[in-house]
Amino acid sequence: MGESLSVEKPNDTILSPNGAFSAGFHSVGDNAYVFSVWFTESKDDSIVWTANRDYPVNGHRSRLTLQRDGHLILSDAGKSNVWTANTNASSASASLRLLDCGNLILHSTDDESTIFWQSFDHPTDTLLPTNPSRGT
Repeated sequence: MGESLSVEKPNDTILSPNGAFSAGFHSVGDNAYVFSVWFTESKDDSIVWTANRDYPVNGHRSRLTLQRDGHLILSDAGKSNVWTANTNASSASASLRLLDCGNLILHSTDDESTIFWQSFDHPTDTLLPTNPSRGT
């Protein structure tokens, strides 16, 4: 397996370089979590993107994994996949990064301009000013 973030480790988060955004597991109920991007300093838990909004995962043994083949998968405690980024990464040189604008990207570590997947292409909660998918 590649690298992963665990729902059981609250400090397993990704922080944007400027600190404005965080990504990780966010509680939405008793033992129910979603993988999200949110404003780090928000008092009202302002979530801007969610991977699995309609299917929260269990608070034990659930994780977001960047597999060695470059695929990004969210799995529940029963090890069933509840969400995937559906990438064509097929590369051992993929990396997950949260940008200062709140866009979570899966990109090539060989060429950062090669983006395999990005949250801005799949808006779910809040449209941010820098999101090109927001319409006019």
